[in-house]
Formats: sequence, C-alpha cells, structure tokens
Amino acid sequence: MREALSAGVSRRRIRRDDLARQYHGARSSLPPLATDAKPQRIAFRRLEEYQPLLSGEQFFSSASAAVYWGLPLPWAVQGGPVHVATQWPNRAPRVDGTIGHALRRPHVVERDGWRVQAPTDAWCELSTLLTLDELIAAGDALFYRQRKLTTRDRLANAIRKWGSKPGALLLREAFELIRENAESPKETEWRLILMRAGFPEPTISHEVRDANGELIAILDLAYEWAQTGLDYEGRHHADDPDQFARDGVRYNALQRAGWHDIRIMAGMAKADILDDLDERLTKKGWRRPDPPAPSRHTNRHSPPPGRHKSTPPVMETYKVDDLPGATTLGRHECTEGPHEACKSDDRVQTTARNQGEPRGRKRDISC
Repeated sequence: MREALSAGVSRRRIRRDDLARQYHGARSSLPPLATDAKPQRIAFRRLEEYQPLLSGEQFFSSASAAVYWGLPLPWAVQGGPVHVATQWPNRAPRVDGTIGHALRRPHVVERDGWRVQAPTDAWCELSTLLTLDELIAAGDALFYRQRKLTTRDRLANAIRKWGSKPGALLLREAFELIRENAESPKETEWRLILMRAGFPEPTISHEVRDANGELIAILDLAYEWAQTGLDYEGRHHADDPDQFARDGVRYNALQRAGWHDIRIMAGMAKADILDDLDERLTKKGWRRPDPPAPSRHTNRHSPPPGRHKSTPPVMETYKVDDLPGATTLGRHECTEGPHEACKSDDRVQTTARNQGEPRGRKRDISC
C-alpha cells in the first residue's frame, strides 16, 4: 500500500470496495474468482494476493510452495495460512494470516517473478502436514507424465538432507511407493488400493495400440499380460457431451482390441471393483499368493491371528540409499531450475500469526 501512495494513488481510491483486503498493508485489484472455482485455484489466488508483500529475501515455502508447484493437497492444508520463509538469521515473517519460517541455506527457485521453495524441499516439508497416502499422491505429482518437476535422485537427496527431523520416516516410506507417469491423485489412490488388496502392481499410463501401431487409449492402470485396465472417470466425463462420446468410442476400440476396461466412478463400491478385477485376472491365469504357513517354532508371546499387520504384497520398491547419485549433501550445485541460492535446507525457527493465535506467539523447531 505504501508503494501505491508513493505512485500517486489516493487514500480514497485505496479504500474503495473493489479492492480486496486480505493482508495488512496490501490491496488487491485481481478480478474475483468464479463461484465454482477449484480449491487449488482459490489457494493460488491467496498467493497472488500476498506476493507483492514479499521482500527480496522472502519466498513461499512448505504447503504454499506445494500449491505453486501444483501438488495435490487436502483443503485443510492448502486452505490454511500462507507459508512465507526467509533465510536465517533474518527474522521469520510475521503477518496476520501467514506462518513464517527462518531457514538455513534455503533452496529457492526463481521463476516468472516468483520466489518459491524448490519442489523437492517443499514436498519434504509436507511430511508433518499430510498422511502417508496424501504424501505419496503429492510425490507422484512431482513426476506426472506430462509435467516432471524433478528426478528421483534429486528427491532422494532432499530426503537425505532432511535428516532425522520430524517426518523423516514418513518421507522414506512414501518415497518407496512413489511412481512416475501418473496423471491424477485418484490414480495414485487406486494403485495403492490394488497393491494393498494383494493384487500385482499395475502399470501406470499404459498405452494400448492396434495392429497398425495406432494409439487407441492410455489406461490409468493396466495389467498388460491380462489385457485388463482400470480408468478413473471424474464428473466431467459425464457432464461434457463431447467427452462422454469420446469415452464411448475409446471403450469400443479397447473391446475390439481384446482389452477389458474397468471403469471407476465416484460412488461405486470398492469391493465390487476389486471383485471384478479378481475375476478377470483369475480367468487370465493369475492366482492370489497363499499366505505363509505358520512356523512350528512360533513364540508363545506372539500376537494371536488377526492382531498383527498382514504381510504386504511383493512390489517393486526404491530405497534412498540404493539410488545412484544419492549422496549426502552439504552445499551443492542445483540443476532444478534458474535461481540464486541452492543450498542445504534446515529449518530453524517458525513463527505463526493467524486469526486463531495470539500476537507474537512463537514455535521453535530445532534442527
């Protein structure tokens, strides 16, 4: 607002109702969003409104950086206070409606006038805000088929430099289940459902072609050996007549090619979908692995059947320490994008001020 006054804008103009007042010291002339705007678009608008308040050393971090990079987040996280960080020993930003952070040697990306925490480090920050499955879905979004934000090596390095801070174990567990080439959080959700139900791990974004090599469809999840695919269809598939017609043509083409496509829609019973898949794979020769036989030397203190976690299905996993190039980082040269600083990231102090907390309250997080 001080800049507007210096530029000759009158106080009367600044007080006009057409300027939104989201943060102290700032007014926004951005047009209002549509009433049916998606949650991620609403969250991004809040970043746009705060961006003029960023000083030269400040940048968006944590969940706010994840919003910028387009990672899927529950509304409870992306709709919360804006996360703004600076480099320690500068004081963490303190503005109503924000959570401030002071970070040691932050890894910052500058792009199109925005200063944002690198996507790998922003994903690591989410480990204290998300559940395991939500963290996996956000991790898959780093490697979407049409938009890859990083590499597995870089993500592994970010996890290693996170060290033993809160969320470290969750990061490693999530990393082992992150896969590339997905296109939506629902694909991630159903891939995990199938694997935990004892099915083999499906192929993601599988291309089906006809005898002439022409592309018929790209299936969300597929078992090529059984010519079986699964597709999640959102509401727009039914609301858009053109999309609905294209889906029909695609479905018929898959049938002619000998493929069985299981279509998943909101409201369908999960058990019915799994039963359909089980029947199809069984017809193609798949047999569910037998549970391991009980040992004759079972400890008498072992928990009774049903009181312990079931053995997970065999699946391909990736471990941080096994990846090529996954070395311990101190200062390092970044290849993630054009920016000024690319350094190890250790969170030092967090201050929070929003409507639900008293002025000046601090939360200290030691490395």
